[in-house]
Amino acid sequence: MTAGRQVGPSGATGNVTGPHLHFEIRTTPDCGSDLDPVGCLRAHGVPVG
Repeated sequence: MTAGRQVGPSGATGNVTGPHLHFEIRTTPDCGSDLDPVGCLRAHGVPVG
């Protein structure tokens, strides 16, 4: 992934209150291997609120 690249589209499907994007980082395809995306983004210089 490079800076400025779109991660994915946001949308509203199902029982939600508005558009959103579900974003997670996994080290393997298995559940339970996820990392905190905020820490990962900050480590790569992405400003996160």
